[in-house]
Amino acid sequence: WDSATKYFKKTLELDPKATGSLLNLGVMSRKLKKYDDAIKYYLGVLAIDSTHAWASNNIANIYSIREDYDKAEFYYKLAIKYDSLYHLAICNLAKQYESLKEYPKALKLYHQSKSIEPYYEDNYFGLGNVHYKTANYDSAVLYYYFCTLLDSTHAINYYNLGNAYKMKKDKENAIYYYKKAYKADS
Repeated sequence: WDSATKYFKKTLELDPKATGSLLNLGVMSRKLKKYDDAIKYYLGVLAIDSTHAWASNNIANIYSIREDYDKAEFYYKLAIKYDSLYHLAICNLAKQYESLKEYPKALKLYHQSKSIEPYYEDNYFGLGNVHYKTANYDSAVLYYYFCTLLDSTHAINYYNLGNAYKMKKDKENAIYYYKKAYKADS
C-alpha cells in the first residue's frame, strides 16, 4: 500500500487533475477505513469532473457505512443522475432504503437495477429480502431461488430460501434448502 500511495501522490504532484490517482487513493483509503481521506479524494474527483458517477457512489457508500443516510442518499442520487444506467448505485440506494424499511422505494430501485443488469445477484437477494420482510413469501422464494441459480456457492442464498419455505409452512423444502446451505458452507 505504501509504495502505491507514494506513486499515486507523486502522480498528483505532476498532474493535479489525474482523476485515476485520486480514485485509487480513495479506494485505498476506504479499504484502510480512513473514510475522511477517501471522501477527500473522491471529492477531488468531483471537483474535476462533477458528473463522475463512480466517485459519487463511493462517497455515498462511505456515508452509508457511517449511517449518515441523508448524505448517502444525496450522493447515490447524484451518481444516478449522471449515469442513469449505473446499476450499482441504483442497487446500493435500494439497499439503503431496505435497511431503513422504506420497502416500496427499495422494490422499485431493485427492479430498476435488475432491468439494467439482469444477472446481478444482489438485485435478486434484495428483492427476496424485501418480499420476505413484507411477508410475501411466494415472491421471496422466487427471488432467493434466482440467487441460487446465479451463484450456487453462497450458503446464505439456500438458507434464506429455506427460511422462506419455512414461513410458507413447507417443511420438506425448508429442510432441503437448509441442508443445501450446510453443504455450500462446508
